[in-house]
Amino acid sequence: MMLSVEHIKKSYDREIIKDISYNFEAGKMYVIKGISGCGKSTFLNIIGGVENNYEGNVCVDGEACKADKMLNLTGYVFQYSLLLSNITVLDNLKLIDSDIVKIKKLSQKFGVSELLDKYPNQISGGERQRISIIRALLQNPKILLMDEPTASLDETNSLMIANVISELKSSERIIIVATHEGYFDNYADEILYLDYGNISKTDKVVQRDNNNESKEIKGAVDDILEVTEKKKSKLNICKYTYKRNKKMFSFLSLLPFVVMFLLLASVSTLQENFQEIYIKTVKSNYPVEAFNISQSELDSFDHKDKVKLYEYYYIEDNDNVAYYLASKEESVLGIEGMIEFGHFPQDEREVIISNELAKSLDEKNPDKCIGKNISFAGKEFIISGVLFSFNDNERGKNASESFLSYLNSDIYYQRIEGKILFIPYETIKTMSSPMEAKSFRGVYKGLYNDLDVVESLRESLISGVINVFDEEIMSSESTLEGIADLLIIVVCVCFGISCIFMSSQIQIELFYRRKEIGYLQIFGLTKKKIKHLIFMGYFYKIMAAILIASIMYAIVSIICSVLLQVTLLFNVLHMIALIGAIMVFYFAFVYVTICKFVRKNIVSLIT
Repeated sequence: MMLSVEHIKKSYDREIIKDISYNFEAGKMYVIKGISGCGKSTFLNIIGGVENNYEGNVCVDGEACKADKMLNLTGYVFQYSLLLSNITVLDNLKLIDSDIVKIKKLSQKFGVSELLDKYPNQISGGERQRISIIRALLQNPKILLMDEPTASLDETNSLMIANVISELKSSERIIIVATHEGYFDNYADEILYLDYGNISKTDKVVQRDNNNESKEIKGAVDDILEVTEKKKSKLNICKYTYKRNKKMFSFLSLLPFVVMFLLLASVSTLQENFQEIYIKTVKSNYPVEAFNISQSELDSFDHKDKVKLYEYYYIEDNDNVAYYLASKEESVLGIEGMIEFGHFPQDEREVIISNELAKSLDEKNPDKCIGKNISFAGKEFIISGVLFSFNDNERGKNASESFLSYLNSDIYYQRIEGKILFIPYETIKTMSSPMEAKSFRGVYKGLYNDLDVVESLRESLISGVINVFDEEIMSSESTLEGIADLLIIVVCVCFGISCIFMSSQIQIELFYRRKEIGYLQIFGLTKKKIKHLIFMGYFYKIMAAILIASIMYAIVSIICSVLLQVTLLFNVLHMIALIGAIMVFYFAFVYVTICKFVRKNIVSLIT
């Protein structure tokens, strides 16, 4: 192979390379010498495809090659090893080539096999440089470039590295070393002196014979590089991503995403379980299973055989009037606040009386009536409770609308007033015959346990509403749907805005990793693989946030389920659709940002 540079020129604020032309032959080692700033590194960067903005041509076997092709042909060793400190030596090498057998064989030949599981900061400078040479060789390069490879080493290690590099010559490889030191002089085939952009002179060096040990190393290395092993050991991307980007996975970094997913899960859970939770709460305080129904409506109801009907009883005795009283669970009078003094009847002899009747018995202290006997229609009863005053001129002003709506929701209690007794149903049945009525008070036990039955009853009723409580349930559901939709919109809008800020954050994070990204390309990683490695970091970040949010949600859900005696679970399809849409948007945004950054030329990344 022949490498030729033809009329190469390169300028920054001044001319760095001034019309250099030269031929490099395979099987030889070239040393470029010169003081710092004379253009050695720039010259190597042009040859290696790192720098693509220059005049002239770089040719391989007479064919002009672009920077991308030269990157594929070149292996690079720098002054510093540039190993990633957060991952092991082995993982650093597996980034370049997943052939674990090749890595181990090269490590044995270079005497560093016991260092593979160590981190770069745990080994010496000379050992790190040997690792960097192995990394360059894993690319099986046709051109091996060394930029001041011994500048950061002591004399012993410098001599050792110079000897190792010299033994890498092969008939298919060109080695070019840029240095201002003399450690490579005895190993070079040609020495080129660079004087501020020009090759001022060249020296041909008479080579000494390689010793047997050197020949053995050279032959072994060539044999290893020529063989492609079948055993691959892929880099653990998850492990690499976590170790390389620990700050990205801190709880504070994940918190915004955790909160967002928890909020979405909470909204979905509320939507999915609201009716069951709300109905359970309402059922414990209100007679939600009781309703007014006409005969025609009852006939059209598919489950009329399960409806319990209360007949209409109305009994007069002088100025007093008696009405039926259903059980506490089925009576509007059992609602908290309906009884002002005393309690709901606990047996068939106890009754509730109106506030007007209580005042007629003891005007100044109606509460003193509790526990006293009262005669009505020849029967003796015990007063257990006094109804809240809804007709008193003074107290009526304070009567809440809910009280009156609850009282009038029972068709048998509508527009009642005066001195009234409420007698338990089973007792009043024995005192009189029922009155004729166009509508009845009905009860369907376990009505809200089956939402299909609820819908069927709503369809049977002309009003479309079962009772005032059902109306509140439907109103609350409608309000909740509106709030939930608004919250979802707000979350999505906030997420969209956060993506804009996230783009800036990603760019900042990538800025601090720019040299790593640039050098990884020099060391043979394709832009596609680099984008994949960076992207996976953000993928694992959002997946970690979902995992944490899921664990927190599960804990809270279990606690709430135990306390509320209701199984809480979000709408799975709803959540999949929402999170799926968010993640597609998120990943697209992240990927576009990464691609835009990685497209930058290598020189702008590493300088």
